[in-house]
Amino acid sequence: SPLAPGETRTITGAIRLATAQAQNYWAGVVEERVAWLRDREGVQMIRVE
Repeated sequence: SPLAPGETRTITGAIRLATAQAQNYWAGVVEERVAWLRDREGVQMIRVE
């Protein structure tokens, strides 16, 4: 659902990888069918062994 200005949301999920690796993951904010408003927020290296 849409976020109001200044509103926050916690999103929980999972990432399944075929092989062990380290990779950067991040979040972005998009207005559907309009534009990417923010991208690569909170870049975090995650290592799966």
